[in-house]
Amino acid sequence: MEEYNKIFKEQLERGIIEQVPKMDLPKHSHYLLHHGVIKQSSENLEIRCVFDGSAKLKGSSNINEILYRGPVLLSNLMGILIRCHFPMILITSDYVDNVFHAVTSIEEVMTYYSDSRELFIQAGMNLRTYVSNSPELNDFFITKEKCQITAVQKLLGIHWDISTDELFINIHQTPPEDIT
Repeated sequence: MEEYNKIFKEQLERGIIEQVPKMDLPKHSHYLLHHGVIKQSSENLEIRCVFDGSAKLKGSSNINEILYRGPVLLSNLMGILIRCHFPMILITSDYVDNVFHAVTSIEEVMTYYSDSRELFIQAGMNLRTYVSNSPELNDFFITKEKCQITAVQKLLGIHWDISTDELFINIHQTPPEDIT
């Protein structure tokens, strides 16, 4: 609970959220439900806050239904995954979600690595856990970032075996219940 509370304190300090005095609350207000999602990685335990924009009271609208829904700006997921496998080398890093970049040479990787680190540092964000399908680059990242790299990573929610450069999905089947 302490780690979860720290998320809101940090957002308050950074001006992402603001405290509204009770007397300033409008008659019609919407309270956005939220909960913590815990992710256990090999390195540490992380918690993040997830807001539920689809929650609503009986007989009312939810925030997702009220807000203007603009055009879809994200590309098709399958198209992204296919395009990122055309070049020879794929690099991913992580801030809140995956950042990935595909290149054709080690020189391009080194330029991307230094440029992306600098750009995100200037924005007050720390890219971490750089990973590649190149063993040579992973050795570089392990040395430079002082991190551990596991053989299977996640790329946009899909498992990626960096040693074979294959994408796969784990399907967990539950055993059928005995019918009596």
